[in-house]
Amino acid sequence: MIFRWLNDRDKLFPKFRGPSELLYFFGLILIMMILVYGIYIPFLGFYREDWFMTWGYVVKGATVFITMYGKERPLMGYLYSALYPLLGSAPWAWAVYAFILRLACTLSLFELVKRLLPGSRWIAIVSAILFLIYPGFLEQTQPNTFQMHLLGIFLALLSMLFMILAIQTASGTRGYVLRFISLVSTALYPFTMEYYIGLEGLRLAILWFALKRPYSLSGRKSIGRFLREWLPHVVVIASFVYWRVFLFESDRPTLNTERLIGVYSSQTLLTLLRFLVELGRDIVEVTFMAWGVPLYNHWYYGDYKFFLLGALLSLIGGGTFLGFWHLANLKDEKSDNSTQSVKEMKAGLAIGLIGIISALIPVVATLQEVRFAIRDDRYSLPASLGVAIFLASLLGFSVQSQFRKWIVGALIFASILTHYQSSRYMIDFWNVQRQVWWQLSWRAPTIKRNTLLMVNLPFPFYLIEGYEIWGASNLVFYPDQARPRINGELIQHDPVNQLAWRGKNTRLYRGIYLFRDFNNPLVVSMPTVDSCVHVFDGTRVEASTLEEPLVRLAATYSKIDRILINEPFSRPDQRIFGNEPPHSWCYYYQKASYYRQKGDWDSIISLYHTVEKQKLIPRDSVEWLPFYAAFVMQDDEQKADEIAAQLRSNPSLVASLCNEWNKAKASLVGEENARLSSHLCNSAGK
Repeated sequence: MIFRWLNDRDKLFPKFRGPSELLYFFGLILIMMILVYGIYIPFLGFYREDWFMTWGYVVKGATVFITMYGKERPLMGYLYSALYPLLGSAPWAWAVYAFILRLACTLSLFELVKRLLPGSRWIAIVSAILFLIYPGFLEQTQPNTFQMHLLGIFLALLSMLFMILAIQTASGTRGYVLRFISLVSTALYPFTMEYYIGLEGLRLAILWFALKRPYSLSGRKSIGRFLREWLPHVVVIASFVYWRVFLFESDRPTLNTERLIGVYSSQTLLTLLRFLVELGRDIVEVTFMAWGVPLYNHWYYGDYKFFLLGALLSLIGGGTFLGFWHLANLKDEKSDNSTQSVKEMKAGLAIGLIGIISALIPVVATLQEVRFAIRDDRYSLPASLGVAIFLASLLGFSVQSQFRKWIVGALIFASILTHYQSSRYMIDFWNVQRQVWWQLSWRAPTIKRNTLLMVNLPFPFYLIEGYEIWGASNLVFYPDQARPRINGELIQHDPVNQLAWRGKNTRLYRGIYLFRDFNNPLVVSMPTVDSCVHVFDGTRVEASTLEEPLVRLAATYSKIDRILINEPFSRPDQRIFGNEPPHSWCYYYQKASYYRQKGDWDSIISLYHTVEKQKLIPRDSVEWLPFYAAFVMQDDEQKADEIAAQLRSNPSLVASLCNEWNKAKASLVGEENARLSSHLCNSAGK
């Protein structure tokens, strides 16, 4: 059956010269997909919005998304309600789904361009490759959140492809079916991301060229045929715009039309000037700067061996394309320079440029802009379709055949390296998050309800919203509760100021009731990637010398008694948080800190003997403290002196500890502080 299908290639793939060439192309696309996205799938996790969504699914079930997105993007809620029961709460399943969507988008774009420009197989092939590897959009490493963006692109491409198929099909039942599928796809894709309606400009250009090329229609006939094909899509899109502007009420500021109207009416000239300037900037950014700026942003991340591995993978990707070039004989200059090919390349330039501009207009008009940073590069994705067609046509039109392959090979090399560096960052980010939540589960049996958990991650990793904290922490400690029992907040200036005010506030976030009580903070920090997770006691802030000043300030308000030490220990769900990390130094440090809070010195000493036997040592000297405290409290002078010598190797740490213990001693807070101060601070010359 497969060979029979391949033998019919003249109808399906008119510009491929044999079944082997078709297989080479699919092999090339699959290899590129694996190099750019596939090899990272087992190592990616949950990030950002993924946390509150996964929490919602675990505690409330799949129908929660209908309410959660009801006043933002309703279709998204129904799609998530259908997807979560299928994909579950395992990160890899979402990554595989996003991989399949990206592959489907790539093949759909290839088929669309191939049918639109049948005389220029170069443009179809290179457009598909450039879209696949496009480095201006790096969010596929967050597949749970951004798979919806890919689904919207796929539906838009499907709509345009079936529109072209209908035009190229003789009238009859098949034509009506194809048009119906196209219209349904048109009706659906704006509901995934409303700013995707800019892709209608790309449709307009594609439709005009598709009708103009094969038919010698002029005047009324030409316009009439164009309007008959275009107007049904206009009606569908106009209906969406009417619903979105006049009927739909959104809680999200960027989707609130009344807010946008207010901005334009109050600052008309300034807003219009901003629109023109930002549109011009974004056109240049997505078309040209996307191939260099994201790579530079990630250029220095990671150590040398991983960078060299990325360079090797990039060479493999570029070499694979060059091999395909020769196997498929893409250097056919006679075909490329034919009159038909030149006309099609010019058409590709126009279609691509229109696609770029139209895709960016809704983004800029809603006061957004493309930035090559986490999350903000998502606005480049719809424009990447036009970019791929435009650049492929530009290379075909303006660059001699023998040089094109090297330019495309260089773009492939740079893009794969960009994706590699970005993916390495996200993999390390996931590992840091896993360490935080697993270590906190080792340290704290459970955490009191209404605790405000404040978490700091080591540079260069950072959290952007409180839901990254309360989503994950409630999955660990309260996975069976219908609303968050622990709230989360970032360690930033405004929240730290609120700690001093001891305020309380409530918030309804996507249908989830949140209560923040700044009287009940618990501050947690991982100062460096080599440190363990540190849980602070505000009565004595035993902070690492590597800790940030703002974290030190927040730590003074931390209430260690928010940890319930007499409850059974919670265990993170391995489907969500991955396998439990090996029990190395940080495991024993967390257990020793737990026993220190209980005052169980014998258990700490037992842990110390295990650590000593396994020859484990900390990379952050402050982590000696629970063991040091146990030996001091048990009057084991020899062991206490040995650890004290380790602490004194960091004079800044000793000065900080002595200051904290002396303050606690002056306040009559605990015998332990007095004895620690007496041993370490009053015998500094030992």
